[in-house]
Amino acid sequence: MKLLKDNIYNLIGNITYALSQSLVIIILNKLGNPIDVGAFTYGMAVIIPFFILAQGGLRSIISIDAKNNYNFNIYFYLRLICCVIALLLVALINISNKYFTIIILLATFKFMDSIFDIYYGQYQRDSNFKSIYKSRVIRSISNILSFTVTYYFTKNLIFSLIIYTLSSLIIYLIYDFRVYKINIKNLKHSILFKVFIISLPLAISSFLISLNTNIPRILLENKVGIITLGAFGSFIYLLNICQIVVQSICQVFSPRLAKYYLDSNYSAFKRNSFLLIFLILLISIIFVLFAIFLQDIIFYLLFNSSFYKYKNIYEYIIYISPIIFLGVALGNICTAQRKIKIQPYIFSVITIINLTSAYFTISLYGIYGAIFSLLLVALLTCVFLTFYIKFYKR
Repeated sequence: MKLLKDNIYNLIGNITYALSQSLVIIILNKLGNPIDVGAFTYGMAVIIPFFILAQGGLRSIISIDAKNNYNFNIYFYLRLICCVIALLLVALINISNKYFTIIILLATFKFMDSIFDIYYGQYQRDSNFKSIYKSRVIRSISNILSFTVTYYFTKNLIFSLIIYTLSSLIIYLIYDFRVYKINIKNLKHSILFKVFIISLPLAISSFLISLNTNIPRILLENKVGIITLGAFGSFIYLLNICQIVVQSICQVFSPRLAKYYLDSNYSAFKRNSFLLIFLILLISIIFVLFAIFLQDIIFYLLFNSSFYKYKNIYEYIIYISPIIFLGVALGNICTAQRKIKIQPYIFSVITIINLTSAYFTISLYGIYGAIFSLLLVALLTCVFLTFYIKFYKR
């Protein structure tokens, strides 16, 4: 019963937040223009790998820290340091980029998002999914209302992003900041470094996974143009809504899987792993049926009219999605087993293959090359992780 209740809280919170983020793209599609859609998509593609690396896999580490070896202050301070560095790197690397202002504003929003994320990891460790639900719902409503109202009246993406980011800061100060007392005065740097080293393999893996996702988007902007990227990015955001549902279910299972594995209760671990995979595949099938049979309604409600000519691309992305979602589930099972050290090598190989193939296929076939890149990464991830979970020994 508690597992079901936790799942419901986590699911509602994550779906609400996913919808709020996707609504930004929808608002840009319906009230704005393809250039704003493309600029937003490109900006996110540029910044996300930096912040995924900065997050350091700490959300996963804290959630499977079943014995509470390290307190929340350590995780929070390490996250704060890494995200400040990420923000500075984004600014330095993109200083001459024509979308610099948009990139910096999105990076600032992602900075706030990363701070919330470490709080959610602590809530998850405490099995306090109700607090995740409350924070996500309040923040989602605040974010989307502030962005929508501002963009509706100004049609200015930059000003809208400023208000969007400020709304997150206000919610943090009102709600999450008060939940845990932060005390960083007596932190030992040796402990911080130890946690950093523990989380580093997972951080690199997460960074490479994010890079694999965003390589096609960055190449599309350079090879094809911002409007085509806007279409591709809009379709991916629909997939991201379902992916957050998938990840929220995985987050509920992860602490239990970690505990079963730590206690050498392998039968329970195996049973729950298969249950997780079954649920993810079931959700994938429902998502595909929904997205295909209702695609005309979805296009009318969500996308810019100039993107209608890309309907076949939309269908290809939807059909690939179950393989992507399965990879998410396998990654969580792998992390619960603490099989972390070799993951960076696996995803480095996938990244090299993806970068090489994406460069040539997108140069030759444009947006169809980006579709091939998505499929290739999803297949390689599932194959490598399945082999790794089954045969690799710590």
